[in-house]
Amino acid sequence: MLSHDPSLNQEDIRTILRASTSPWAPVVHQKFFGTREIDEQNIAGSGLLNIEAALNRVRARVGP
Repeated sequence: MLSHDPSLNQEDIRTILRASTSPWAPVVHQKFFGTREIDEQNIAGSGLLNIEAALNRVRARVGP
């Protein structure tokens, strides 16, 4: 991400990563987390990292 936009700070990176996660599949959620609510405040996080989506968000910030 920083190679595309060196001006990103820690909060920018955190926000982009959280906004670009893929949600947990229902079967994975049920198997590993049961009925517990999953969010970024607990150990499970907001989903699976989607690096391509994160880089696309950074590229959109920078422009062509």
